[in-house]
Amino acid sequence: MYLKEIIELYRCETETEAENLIKKAKENQREGGYELKDYGSQHKTKVKGGEIYDDFYLVKLKKVMEE
Repeated sequence: MYLKEIIELYRCETETEAENLIKKAKENQREGGYELKDYGSQHKTKVKGGEIYDDFYLVKLKKVMEE
């Protein structure tokens, strides 16, 4: 039995932090033993009573492990 693929979700506080995380995942494919098949980030806000109380970026990385 072995790990075939993994989907990682990260919360980043800034767009720059999200971009750097994706860039690092791309650069580390070879030594990490995976291929980055899909990635992306979404800006999220949470609103309560008409006021924004949470603001962040959600980063998704789909890694397919080498066999």
